[in-house]
Amino acid sequence: MANKKLESSSDELVQIIIDALHEKKANDIVSLDLRNIKDTVANFFVIAHGDSNTQVNALHHSVVHFAKDTGHQPYKVEGTENGEWIIVDFVDVVVHIFHRDKRDFYQLEELWNDAKSKKHTAQAAKAEAEKTGKGKRVSVKKTTTVKKADKIDFALEEKLFADKEATKKATAKINTAKKIAAKKLVASDLKKKSGDTKGTTKKAAPKAAVKAPVAKKATKK
Repeated sequence: MANKKLESSSDELVQIIIDALHEKKANDIVSLDLRNIKDTVANFFVIAHGDSNTQVNALHHSVVHFAKDTGHQPYKVEGTENGEWIIVDFVDVVVHIFHRDKRDFYQLEELWNDAKSKKHTAQAAKAEAEKTGKGKRVSVKKTTTVKKADKIDFALEEKLFADKEATKKATAKINTAKKIAAKKLVASDLKKKSGDTKGTTKKAAPKAAVKAPVAKKATKK
């Protein structure tokens, strides 16, 4: 009885996570059912990817937000520093949110190819929501209202990220230009000092030559 309750809870959480990922336009959402595989770390893996670090972070925040709203607290979150592979661990369900390149590189689905795999498209999610009844449809309407605001937020996040990157590049160029200018200035100063030293040596030589004959005449007398 306890196992059935746990499985039901895992199934419910998987659906919440998939809804959260769809909310932020996740790509290629796949769930892997690991329950029939021995010695696995969880009941389910949910895998998805974003096209940028910003979207990967947005997907992670959406998953955590949806889960907490329905009473599911994540046990652990890893990988938020670089936004390339974020793991949200709910113990029974583990969510892997990749940057597109990292997903292609690690090929997690291939590593767990003996698990039961299921793709979750946006169209299928919409059809499922309509099938479940009136209560669920109200929930879908709510999410649709929020979706517009989230879409604007996501666009703003992308713009801010792009602006930040552009500022970094501009600052780097300015710093490089300053370094080059400083090096040129130092080289110019050294050249001037070197020229002054040579000039002083050349002028001093004739004076010494003039003084030498005077000293000789004095000796003869």
